[in-house]
Amino acid sequence: MKRSLVWLGVLALAGMLCGCDTREPSPKEKAAAQQKQAESQKQESQDSSVASEVGSVIDYGIGVTQTRALKQAKQQIHNINDQHNRELEQALGD
Repeated sequence: MKRSLVWLGVLALAGMLCGCDTREPSPKEKAAAQQKQAESQKQESQDSSVASEVGSVIDYGIGVTQTRALKQAKQQIHNINDQHNRELEQALGD
């Protein structure tokens, strides 16, 4: 008898804890949730832009920006040189 009452109490407690709200949210609730989600996405984008700017300043300060610019300039010079060599080979080959 005591066991059945204990199990009944446990099941009732579990039912209360796991009970689902099956009602549909009202249009006002839906609009409020959408607005809250949009605001959180806007805040995340602002946070990421600030983080990006801070990262750029740090990169500049430690020389990463200059190194990237130098590497890009060397690559451009290499590409121009290769193109010029191809044109010379074509002109000499004809």
